Amino acid sequence: MRCFLYLMTVLSLGLSGGLVADADDASDIKHVVPSDSAMMHADFERIASGQSIPSSSKFEDKSLTLMLLALKVKDDEKAKTEFRFLTDGYPKPSALASELFHERRTGKRGILLRPVTFIQSDRITDFTCDVKADKATGTVSFNVPNLYQGKVKYVARKLDTNWFITEFIMPAHGIHLIRSDDGLWKEKS
Repeated sequence: MRCFLYLMTVLSLGLSGGLVADADDASDIKHVVPSDSAMMHADFERIASGQSIPSSSKFEDKSLTLMLLALKVKDDEKAKTEFRFLTDGYPKPSALASELFHERRTGKRGILLRPVTFIQSDRITDFTCDVKADKATGTVSFNVPNLYQGKVKYVARKLDTNWFITEFIMPAHGIHLIRSDDGLWKEKS
């Protein structure tokens, strides 16, 4: 687990330009939500090149983004507060793809791929955080106008000076994801 967390720290430093060492815990946790909720680029490409979205059981890493892509959206009010599309029916795949997959140009030829996620940092509308020693719990609300909105519970852990999301929870949709020791997301049994 330490090896994975070290690797995630290195990756997040490379992708985000570095973590702020003296920032408060809540800010650090909010900063890692997009990357920790993201799906692997290879899984995104697999879905994008297919005729339909495969069942989440067909993927080894059950990230929050993958689970939301494969979600059969429920129509009850509690489920709608956790996640819902703001379109009539399922949104156009092109609209979802352009929101989930952002890239950042770093010059004439350089492209830095950002996390493929439903929770881009500029789409976070509310963030709560209750820190007790090296564990934190809270919620993240996110909204993409005219496309989707949601609110997810999380659990985060601190290793050395870095925070990592270890659980994402949306009970009304039956989603409870836990990061395993190998760094992949698994459904809680």
